[in-house]
Amino acid sequence: MKTVMVIGCSGLIGHALVKKLLDEGYDVVGYSRNIPDIKNQHFFPYIGELYEISRMVQAMLDHQVEVVVHNAALSHPKMAADDPYKMFQINLAGVINSIEAARITGVKRYLFASAAGVYGNNISDPITEDMPLQSECAYDSSKIAAEEVVKNYGIECGILRIGFVYGPGRVRECPIAMLLKAVHENTAVRWDSGADQYLDYVYIDDVVRGMTQAVGAEKLRYKVYNMGGGMFTPYRNVVKIVQELFPQARMEIGSGGLGYDNIGRMDNSRAWEDFGYKPQITLEEGIRRYDEWLFGK
Repeated sequence: MKTVMVIGCSGLIGHALVKKLLDEGYDVVGYSRNIPDIKNQHFFPYIGELYEISRMVQAMLDHQVEVVVHNAALSHPKMAADDPYKMFQINLAGVINSIEAARITGVKRYLFASAAGVYGNNISDPITEDMPLQSECAYDSSKIAAEEVVKNYGIECGILRIGFVYGPGRVRECPIAMLLKAVHENTAVRWDSGADQYLDYVYIDDVVRGMTQAVGAEKLRYKVYNMGGGMFTPYRNVVKIVQELFPQARMEIGSGGLGYDNIGRMDNSRAWEDFGYKPQITLEEGIRRYDEWLFGK
């Protein structure tokens, strides 16, 4: 069984991924500024910064790491507005450092968690991996630049372009959580805009299942894979689902967006063919589960 190193093991995806990998029988080395509260004899945590190449190298050597999953990032596009320098230091320089550590130690496979934002404002149905990339902000630029590094570093790689992740564990700004919170606090919700925001929502459990499948894939035929929810979803569809969950609520959401890049339906065909990725949690079920996690039953 492979030993996997998860860089960024304390974040939304990283924490859930460590637990999933352990459940699947892998030995897992965690590397992050903070260590998740996971007690398992097969989990080996390291506290470190992304600029500490020597520490990453030592951890990889100590445990004979075969696969690295780089998941450490400033994970929200709106964070870039106030500190673009920090965004590029973490999202680009951090990737360069970890893939160099992987090269030095002979790691066999390097998986990079990218994002649907690399497509810019794109409401195609579907969005395929060979479509042109477009930067709309520093976050998008950092991911596009990091992808170019990973593709050309000489290690077998899988760049996973992940849709808008939601579900238990997500505490940063999320359009689904925003609406659920508003409904719980007020029986009447009136927003000036938002109904026409398009995002490809993907539930956290589907993401970590797909990443685990990519870790264990016999061969990756491509360097880039979409991993989205696979649905063409305007925000009005989210509103409709929440309305069905809370029929007593009155919601009026105006036209226009919510301030995010618009993303249409991501085509997951490559990921399905190479490692069996297929979303299993419908948006209706995912929103219900997320509401239970946020506010209890």
